[in-house]
Amino acid sequence: MGRSRSVALVLAYLMKYHDMDFDTALAYVQHRRKGINPNPGFVQQLRVWEYIKHDWNKRSQYAPFQHWKQAYRSGIITCIITQG
Repeated sequence: MGRSRSVALVLAYLMKYHDMDFDTALAYVQHRRKGINPNPGFVQQLRVWEYIKHDWNKRSQYAPFQHWKQAYRSGIITCIITQG
């Protein structure tokens, strides 16, 4: 219970309101709650959101978002966004 969806929400909150990057927010939450397992689709969305600086209106300008959207629509979700 609370291992994926709720974790994604907490990560998004920390990223937006505490100005954390995805990896820092994930480490923070993992330190406080063992056994979390955010769904890979949520992770991809949060990495895209991090890259576009939380402005969802800029997503169409980000090429990896277009790849993610195509993979999502075709049902093939793979890790496209990487840190670094």
